[in-house]
Amino acid sequence: MEIKQYRAVNRGQLKAYVSVFIPSVGMEIRDIAVFQKDGEQWVRLPSREYENSEGEIKRTNIIAFPDKAVFERFSQALKTALHTYEQQHARDNEPPYMRPQ
Repeated sequence: MEIKQYRAVNRGQLKAYVSVFIPSVGMEIRDIAVFQKDGEQWVRLPSREYENSEGEIKRTNIIAFPDKAVFERFSQALKTALHTYEQQHARDNEPPYMRPQ
């Protein structure tokens, strides 16, 4: 899995939106929300809002996995890809005077 786009948000627990490419299936998934709190990181797949019969705004995932174990494997692979991406791009967000010459 490869991070194709990383858009930092840093608003509350929402850290970023990412797009990933999965070479084994040739698929790109866009707008995955990445959250972080107290050292824990989790992701939310792309979703859409809808209004239920009580008039409440709810969200439903656009992409589904057959069970929790498959989602957990995907989530772990994504976290690994995020860690690699963040290490490779750590200096991108530093002011120029902080970067080694």
